[in-house]
Amino acid sequence: MNILILLILIMPFTAFSTGIELCDETFIEPVLSEENESMLNDLEDGIKKDFKRRPLKSKNFDLALSIETNFTAPIIGEDKYWGRIYLKKDDSENIAYRDELITEKHYKKESKSPSSFQYSTYSIADINSSDGLSLIKAAGAEVNVKSPDGKFTSQKGGRLSIKVKAPNEKAMMLTMDVSRSGGKIYKSLIIDNKKIPFDSFKINASENFMGVTSVLAGIDNVQFYSNGKIVHTINQ
Repeated sequence: MNILILLILIMPFTAFSTGIELCDETFIEPVLSEENESMLNDLEDGIKKDFKRRPLKSKNFDLALSIETNFTAPIIGEDKYWGRIYLKKDDSENIAYRDELITEKHYKKESKSPSSFQYSTYSIADINSSDGLSLIKAAGAEVNVKSPDGKFTSQKGGRLSIKVKAPNEKAMMLTMDVSRSGGKIYKSLIIDNKKIPFDSFKINASENFMGVTSVLAGIDNVQFYSNGKIVHTINQ
């Protein structure tokens, strides 16, 4: 009889305790909602992209050409492709090339040491050769830099012919002058023997049948910028 009374007295407290535990487990909200988690991921992606694109700050390098695009490199690209050609002040035979693919590959290393910059070294002799220097060559897409007269130098610059080609399309040929004077680099697009100064140029791909921008769908145009404004557009 005493045991029965004891059980009757304990049961309400046991049920109450169990109810609290169930209540705690049932109504705990996640620390981050899916929306907040997505926002944080977007923020991290943006920080990473900005970090990879940071200017190469060195007294030994001068930015010769800045290439932008609105597409990723076919098959191997992660973010929209971009490339930078640097002339070395203390090297008359080579150039440095830094692009999206290089920065993605070495992101972890550079993020640990932000003052370090990875780049590929190419020979100016390649630019002056009959074949030119191939910067992009993947899945039929191509960007090639060539000196038509074979006289490009790191100290003076010279005339360049830029070949931009999408798969299954006729190549676009861009003529420009890159010159070094007074410690600065000057760039001009050549159209009908006229010079149009610019800072950078952007290769814009077309959209495919699914509405996705891809160089595999062809090139729409190439835009030339000066101080953030379009100064000339060449359509395919």
